Amino acid sequence: MVASLHSCGSINMDTWWILICVFCGLIWNGNAARLKSDQHVLNVCMDGKHHLHEPTSEKLYGLCQPWEANACCSNETAYHSQKMFSFLYNLNLSHCGEMSQKCLRRFYISHCFYECTPNVGPWIKSVRSSIRNERFFHVPLCKSDCDAWWDDCKDDLTCVDSFATGFVWHNNTNHCPVNNTCQSFKKWFHNSTNFCQTIYPDDFIVIQNSTVPCMKLEFNRTSNPNAKVAKKYAEMKNLYLGIKKSSQSPATTTTQSQKETVQPYVPPTKTPVLQQTGTIISIVLISLLIVGIFIGVLIYKCKDAILTRKRAGEGYLPSFTWFKQATNRQTTNRSDTVDNRPFLQAGEEDDDCDINPHGTLEIDL
Repeated sequence: MVASLHSCGSINMDTWWILICVFCGLIWNGNAARLKSDQHVLNVCMDGKHHLHEPTSEKLYGLCQPWEANACCSNETAYHSQKMFSFLYNLNLSHCGEMSQKCLRRFYISHCFYECTPNVGPWIKSVRSSIRNERFFHVPLCKSDCDAWWDDCKDDLTCVDSFATGFVWHNNTNHCPVNNTCQSFKKWFHNSTNFCQTIYPDDFIVIQNSTVPCMKLEFNRTSNPNAKVAKKYAEMKNLYLGIKKSSQSPATTTTQSQKETVQPYVPPTKTPVLQQTGTIISIVLISLLIVGIFIGVLIYKCKDAILTRKRAGEGYLPSFTWFKQATNRQTTNRSDTVDNRPFLQAGEEDDDCDINPHGTLEIDL
């Protein structure tokens, strides 16, 4: 028995190298998954009511066509986002009489941006809402796009200062609050910056400085400039691997002649609870796998000793003391061995071995 235990403890180096390689492979695979996840921020769809799960090439309707090469919206979503009253969110844009065509066009473009863009990853944050689990927050909007939206809508009428929170909802659509009257956008919002930053609260921050990278609502369908902007801010926020953090945020850069302050951006959002749980589960499963491999190798190497204990009626698994005694026991220095197992010469006695009255061998460990 002692001899079989001795062979059990001598797990060869090849086995240990296999275990080490398996462990290193699991670590490398985890780092690769992290790299893929971090780079995914540059081309990602929000978790919203009508968003696709991932960007894809789509044939899109009307004003959403610039996103056709890489879009987070289906053609059906693109079509219904360009309606005065759309079933997507049951929002009636003509709540104070019919809205002008030029103003409708600007809202339709903003709807296409919201539904179709795959380039707002650096600004996505988790929310709890009946229509979405994520939203974009403080996306840097070019002032030229904001001014164009404002110029085409400032003389149209509305009764609220926020399309997200200002309306009263009943009969499955939006209505003006009882005490609110229909007035021009100009009277409600006063200027373009306030309009763009509060019509859908916190969606956009208007970038006043033309040298700071910013997102375009309207662009040529052959080239989407927003992809480069998203990459720039992802680098600035350290949102993916293999980059250097910028020493100065573009959002706070000003020229000598322009001293106005642009609101700083918030830090990257925290990892969603579901993703954290998945990571913990993955770590636990990998740990269990490693422990299982080790136990499997140990049982394979010790199978002879375990079977011997079973025949002796001592159970499959020995105690810690049994292992300790087995590994510390020194083999005798005799040359007469059979299959590397020491045995007694004729006439010798072993103090640890006794023959009991029943004729069986007792070994004291």
